[in-house]
Amino acid sequence: MYYDSDTEKRMLTILKAREERSSFQKELINRYHQSLISYTLNIPGKIKRSTEIDMFFYVGWEKILSLLTTENILHLSVKDKPTGLEGFVVSSENAEQLKRRMIQLEESIPPFRLLDIDVFDKDFTQISRRECKLPPRRCLLCSQEAALCCKMQTHNSFELSAYCQKLIHEFLSERRAQS
Repeated sequence: MYYDSDTEKRMLTILKAREERSSFQKELINRYHQSLISYTLNIPGKIKRSTEIDMFFYVGWEKILSLLTTENILHLSVKDKPTGLEGFVVSSENAEQLKRRMIQLEESIPPFRLLDIDVFDKDFTQISRRECKLPPRRCLLCSQEAALCCKMQTHNSFELSAYCQKLIHEFLSERRAQS
């Protein structure tokens, strides 16, 4: 597959951000020896940051925090990266219980399917949907397993990106109309 230099630069930036996020996650686990929530958004396509995307991130962030017991929070931070905002919470709560709550949030309304909430236990083992005896994530567009659609490239990035931007825009517009 051929990539132009802009695509290659973007991919390298995303990979670097992932490596830095993983390093920070390990640092937090090593420092606190407790459960870790790592939060980003699943935003396909070239545009990873916009005013609406950032606003949507913070709506998700508030929802995540509302599901946690304040006394159990040991660390809270948001990193501002060109590839997107990243949120981190260290909690003394059980990792599997946290993951179940985060999955419920992700599945509560269609726009929240864009929330990418990873949960790690104190040994830096990521808690999966499978471990919680839950089915894999579904594709936003066709309801097949998301990993399968991704692997088979069932949908192009333009239609996925357009759908995600529409979800975010409509969600925020509805929120503004209600306030």
